[in-house]
This record gives sequence, structure tokens and C-alpha cells, in this order.
Amino acid sequence: MKKLLWASLAATLLFGGQAQAQQWPTGTITIVAPFAAGGAPDFLARLIGKYLSESVKQNVVVENKPGANGLVGSMTVVRAEPDGLTLLMTGLASHVTAPLLRKAEDPMKGLTHIAYIGGTPIALLVTPSSKAKSLEDYLEMAKTTPINYGTSGAGSLGHLVAEYLVQNKKVKLTPIHYNVVPTSDVIAGHIESTFASWASLREPAHAGLLRPLAVTSAKPVSDAPDLPTMKARGIDLDVLAWFSISGPPGMSPELTQKLHAEFTRILALPEVSKRLTDAQYQLQTMTPAQLNAFYAAEKKLWEPVVVAGGLQTQ
Repeated sequence: MKKLLWASLAATLLFGGQAQAQQWPTGTITIVAPFAAGGAPDFLARLIGKYLSESVKQNVVVENKPGANGLVGSMTVVRAEPDGLTLLMTGLASHVTAPLLRKAEDPMKGLTHIAYIGGTPIALLVTPSSKAKSLEDYLEMAKTTPINYGTSGAGSLGHLVAEYLVQNKKVKLTPIHYNVVPTSDVIAGHIESTFASWASLREPAHAGLLRPLAVTSAKPVSDAPDLPTMKARGIDLDVLAWFSISGPPGMSPELTQKLHAEFTRILALPEVSKRLTDAQYQLQTMTPAQLNAFYAAEKKLWEPVVVAGGLQTQ
């Protein structure tokens, strides 16, 4: 990770001077967040957009265009001119899982991927009255008796992580899909467990209202270093609910690199990186080429899970 960071910062320094010499695209910059206001893409777009506006001395607006698990807003960027004035703040949900859930050609194929931001791990948490005191307990129980779990929606990363366990650990897990993270119902014991973003449930976990059993990141979360990772417990998962910045198809390599350098600079600002890490985002820098390879790897990981689980809906 350190090598990636230094490589990207070097690119920022190299291209930063060129970016000053070249004219930035003229006009209002629109960052599309293809989910409702208040969600992670909206938060990230507004945070980064503020610093982008200050840097380039132009208006930056955030447009929330929710629908179809991110596809509605994302398609407006797919159809936009590749001039750098229309950008997309999203990630796994719309770039990987939403297309996989459709039995059709990926409608976002060809997007120009500019900058990776980072993500938060999925956590497995249970109601305090659960007999499961550890990940091992939970999986052992689920081998003989089905355990229900809540998700923030069919096809969400929490749903896919649970389905991965069903397929690879031969456990019986029954999904109950909500439109939001089912915090209250797990606390109340209406459902026994949930697979959801650690960032969204860490506060009730720290308050003792939920019992966390494991997270899906390769490294422990900073605010609960004793909480085991699934990988440390023998489950080959290293996944985050990650986010990135993309542009329309056909953006020039020069413009892509210029945008990448600017976003890398913003994400390296102490006040930005601190705010994100405090919110439990695990940050990493990737070049556009590395980001393209990362997308391909994520699709390769989740496609067999979606197909074997019969999760495709269209």
C-alpha cells in the first residue's frame, strides 16, 4: 500500500505542474451521487467536491440521482460528454454488484475510472441475547439451525458476504431484506444478526447494544482492534464497501491523469484523510490502470457468488 501511495503522490507532483499549465475544463463540475442524500456517496462527493472547488476556482455541485441500486444516476454519467465536467461518485454497488444482478450486458461498461478512495468493511453483528459469542459459534450454529440475518437490501454487500459463507462454509442463513441497515430490529432481537457496514453500526456495538463477531477487511478496524477479521479466522475474504470516482467513457488519458492527480492531492490532505479514517474508511491510492484491474478482480470474486446463489433478478 505504501508503494502505491508513494507512486501516486509522485505522479501528483509530476503532473501537478502540467495541470497548472493546462486549462481546467471550463464550467460547473457536477459530481453525481447515484444514491439518496445522506449516504456514503453523497458524503464523499460533498467532502471532496468542496476541496475541488477551492482548488480549481469553479463551482462544484453534487446531484443525487438514486434508483436501481445506483444504475439510474450512473447512466447519466455514461451518457455525458467526456470533458471532465460530469463525474460519478460511487463504487462497488453500482460498478460491480448492480450489473452482476442483471442478466444483461453491463450498461456501465467503458466508464473511465479515475481514482479509488477507500471503503469500510462489512461486520457480522448479533443481538446481545444470541448464543453466538464468536464467529466460530455463529457458523457452527448455522450448520444445523438456520439463522436469520438482516441486510440493507437484496444484492447489497452484506447480502453477498452472507451468501459467500453459505456457499463456502455450508451454513444455513436466511436473509431478511430492508431498505436500510436494520439496526433497531437486531438490537430488539426481532432478527438475530446482520451483515452491514461497520461504519454504520460501530456506535451501537461500542455501546453494547450489538455484539460484533468479525469484519471482512484484511486488517482490524482501528476503533476495535481486538475484533477479529474473517481472514484471520480462516475465511478467505478481504472485502470493503468501497468507493471511487469515475467519468464518462472516452475521456482522454491526459484529462484522466489530471483529474487523478487532483483527487490524489485532495485525499492526501490531513484534514480530509483524518475525517475519512475517523469514519472508519480504510484509504488506499490506486492509479487508473490499477483501478481498472481492481474492478475486474472484484467482478471475478462476486460473479460466481451471484450466479450460484441465484441472485440475478432480470
